[in-house]
Amino acid sequence: MLKIYFDRQGHAERVVVLLSSGNKERDNACVNHCMKMAISMPRIRTRVSGEIWRKLTIPPDAVLTEN
Repeated sequence: MLKIYFDRQGHAERVVVLLSSGNKERDNACVNHCMKMAISMPRIRTRVSGEIWRKLTIPPDAVLTEN
């Protein structure tokens, strides 16, 4: 389970591992995959706090591709 923080342009700026898979290489691959993410920005005044984040769970059988 990962928590991804986004900047004001909607690009990932940091990733925090909340729950490890037990495999350090897999965790690093998931973090690298999430650092390439981008989201559409929410409308103005929809942010509750100053940070924009999403929580993501990657299933153990998911295949992470290199783009």
